[in-house]
Amino acid sequence: MWGKGGAAMEKLDPGDPQRIGGYRLLALSNTNAIHFPAAQERYGALTGTVVDSAGLPVPGATITAKNNQTNKTYQAVTNGEGQYLIPDLDPGRYTVVAELSGFQKSQDDNLLILLGRNIEFSPKLALGNVSEVVDVTGTTPQIDVRTATVTHNVTSEEFDRIPKARSFQGLALTAPSVNSGDIEGGFQVNGASGAENSFTVDGVVTTSLINGKSRQDTVKQMMFLERYDAYFADLLKSGAVHELAETVLGEPAIAQNMEYFNKPPGIGKQTPPHQDGYYFKIAPPQAVTGWLALEPVDDENGCLNYVRGSHRGEGWRPHGRSDILGFSQGVTDFGTPDDLANTVTMPGQAGMLLMHHCKTVHWASPNRSPTRSRRALGFVFYGESARPDEEARRAYQAKLDAELKAANKI
Repeated sequence: MWGKGGAAMEKLDPGDPQRIGGYRLLALSNTNAIHFPAAQERYGALTGTVVDSAGLPVPGATITAKNNQTNKTYQAVTNGEGQYLIPDLDPGRYTVVAELSGFQKSQDDNLLILLGRNIEFSPKLALGNVSEVVDVTGTTPQIDVRTATVTHNVTSEEFDRIPKARSFQGLALTAPSVNSGDIEGGFQVNGASGAENSFTVDGVVTTSLINGKSRQDTVKQMMFLERYDAYFADLLKSGAVHELAETVLGEPAIAQNMEYFNKPPGIGKQTPPHQDGYYFKIAPPQAVTGWLALEPVDDENGCLNYVRGSHRGEGWRPHGRSDILGFSQGVTDFGTPDDLANTVTMPGQAGMLLMHHCKTVHWASPNRSPTRSRRALGFVFYGESARPDEEARRAYQAKLDAELKAANKI
């Protein structure tokens, strides 16, 4: 189990990699939702009727819904009957305001939009100055009487309090009429077969065409984990990995990014030989990258390889486009006798932590295993002395633009 303890390096326990990947995905939104109808749902909706103090419809009123987490804003205007509809809202908590000149605003600061539900917000506007606000928080009904769709939502508050299995899909078993079933793709919904299951994660279909299971191991990369969960922020900025980065750099380390990497079984492509600092564009090139294995790694499923001593070279090796998602640049002259003579392959067990300088040439093999994934966490730190190299950044952007134009991509 991935715990929140362990300050010493030997206490860093990678735990269950499925939980790490699943928890990150669920933490992206205020409301973590599971949905089981035949049609695939990704959104909720907001609807209602705006009336005045006499109960008469108010046409032309503006309804504004702002997601409290992402600040994304949606608007609608009531029709002649005072009705409105805002479809395709991401599940989460919203601030909703109804306003019209000559009337007081009506506002709900904590309206919960649920997956597959039409949530009603039908305020009553009183005459008055538009700057006056009537707070209606807590009065919006959460019952959708407009649809016969059967859904089950798990809010973030419930997620924090209920027992969880080793996979975030285990939350499906909290829904009525859902049972576990190995031959039904892991879940049986109202007696349906696995072929009728459909799983989406942040809008991406993860359903296996073979057995109807959710292939949660197909997520390849996630950036800036520290922005979405305090545990990851602590691990990046104040944990043992941060202490090691300062030891290696010989100066205070400034945390930049924490990433999740995965090479899914059978489809994980090779990571091209590259130098991380070629992307960073900092001077001096004082930066290190940490790589924490979440499961056993070897040459079959894509362990890391290094060119020993390559960080001591002058300048940067020439890089060119690789057309590999997430690693668009690779060393173009790789394969020299010196590269081959100093190649070091780094297999290891879950919990192995590797750290390399930003000038170190490294790469990873493709995942040739038909069953094993290769999951890891990445940590990027800049030395306190490093500063953005704007000249190098502009030159890199000009080179990239020229390559994309030559390929007719821009």
